[in-house]
Amino acid sequence: MLFFIIKKTFFDMWDHLLEILVLNIAIIVFIFAYILPPFLVQFHPAILFIYLLAGIMLFNVITSAASRFTMEMSDYESPDFRAFFTYMSSYWKQALAGALIMVVSLMVFLFVIPYYFIEGSIISLILGTIVFWAWLTVVAACFYFYPTVFRLNKSILKSIKASFAFFFENILFSLFMVLGIIVILPVSGIFIFLFPGPAGILLWINVCYKIRLYKYAYLEDHPGADRKKIPWAELIREDDKRVGKRTLRGMIFPWKS
Repeated sequence: MLFFIIKKTFFDMWDHLLEILVLNIAIIVFIFAYILPPFLVQFHPAILFIYLLAGIMLFNVITSAASRFTMEMSDYESPDFRAFFTYMSSYWKQALAGALIMVVSLMVFLFVIPYYFIEGSIISLILGTIVFWAWLTVVAACFYFYPTVFRLNKSILKSIKASFAFFFENILFSLFMVLGIIVILPVSGIFIFLFPGPAGILLWINVCYKIRLYKYAYLEDHPGADRKKIPWAELIREDDKRVGKRTLRGMIFPWKS
């Protein structure tokens, strides 16, 4: 199942290469356009703080829409860029929640965790370690926030709760997902984050979440089944057929396949 997730993510990216490139360009342009003014103009600290908060909010609005957009790719659909702007307006409340989580996480990472480690005492080091792992858990669990919102149609609070429940029930799988993100980042750096880039990471998360949900659909249909013996080969058979067997020639010249 894990190998199939890697395979599916790659071919979903390849099948939607243009969309991935456009999304990445849009995200990169936004980031550079937003971080450039503070280097050119000296902002008052209060204004700079508000400016950064607004930037995080806008970034989450774009990210939420991009996540919804890449979810369609993982579902073998052909996403329409016109729908991207609809997603931006439709999920602004979820984006606001995501922005709030990001701000709190950044504050904890930049100020709270260093404070404990700078103190130097054994108690502060222990507390710092606990806070660090708690912070890491929150970050990992929140990767599932937007996929949960889109696929389960829950409220914001219920989506946050479901994201944490999903993480704690699938800790090893979540480590696999995070490892995938860690691998994608340096690979993206080689291609100036145009591919796979941020959109590739969002697609990876969506594919991971989509395939893992099959486990819960199976358990719901088979209440007495062993949770440790999920027939993954059977559950992903239809997806495997849809992804199909690819050749290098077919990928570059699909009309000749």
